[in-house]
Amino acid sequence: MSPWPRAELRAGLCPDRLILGGEIVAGEPLAELKKRAAGRGFTVVLSNHYVRYAVLPASKALRSKADWQAYARHVLEATYGPAAGRWEIRVNDRVAAAVDAALLQELRAIPGLRSVQPYFMAAFNARRKQLRGKSAWFVVQERGRLTLALLQKESWQVIRTRQAGSGWAGSLADLLERESAAADAPDCTQAVLCAEDEPPARAGRYEIVDLTPVARAHAMVLQ
Repeated sequence: MSPWPRAELRAGLCPDRLILGGEIVAGEPLAELKKRAAGRGFTVVLSNHYVRYAVLPASKALRSKADWQAYARHVLEATYGPAAGRWEIRVNDRVAAAVDAALLQELRAIPGLRSVQPYFMAAFNARRKQLRGKSAWFVVQERGRLTLALLQKESWQVIRTRQAGSGWAGSLADLLERESAAADAPDCTQAVLCAEDEPPARAGRYEIVDLTPVARAHAMVLQ
């Protein structure tokens, strides 16, 4: 995944709140974003609640950007059904990220928007140097959601998003075991975390490496 452009202001858009710099704003998040950020020059980091991901198999037959886009849409439609026809899709490093096109249209209509970044991608890009050459699970935790991705020597094997309650830390080891088995993924016992909540010191047989900024509640915008 290539780095995304940076902007003067970063806004984390979640279903239940807006994270704007050092402030967590209550109210309807999109309306608050339009009111507070318009005209200032800003990047939106989209909660993983809004994004669907898929790892695309390597293919020598897919050579152009259009080929990869078409293949990504096919994979997402096969997985999620007709709803995927309303999504805008971007492909980087064989990872397809899809967002509702209507939401992106609303965001792009706000004066000053510089870019829109899926949270998982933004979190990974900020930590790619620490992960270079490693085999590890990369886990992004936010309120109500876990995104888990297995990286094997800079090659993505699987990405999953799962609902997660307040007890996610205690069930993380079991979840990683299930995802590994379901994907028939190579065995890996290190998990690198970016987490809004305090993570466990260890999760079963998994070593935890916490790379979250100190201000956990604002982790989405502190990359």
